[in-house]
Amino acid sequence: MHRYIITQELAMLIGRIEHDPKKQLPLQLPESTLGRLELYKELYQQTFGEKVANSDLVDLMLTTLMDRDRAFRRYEKEVERRKKQEAKQQ
Repeated sequence: MHRYIITQELAMLIGRIEHDPKKQLPLQLPESTLGRLELYKELYQQTFGEKVANSDLVDLMLTTLMDRDRAFRRYEKEVERRKKQEAKQQ
């Protein structure tokens, strides 16, 4: 029987934060969502051994969601394709 050891780092869906220039986004979230975000933040800190800002964590979560959403990815490619076609016509 084979035993597989999965570290928390491998088990987390989002992976490590990468930093990118930021823009402001006014945002309000339900208290229950903020509570879960704090728990997720604790898990991130335990997993990667570094503190993370809520904004960085939310950014990575949203990016991960959009990257995994097939319908959104198809739409994104279609928008890019249309932009290229419009640029060629000008």
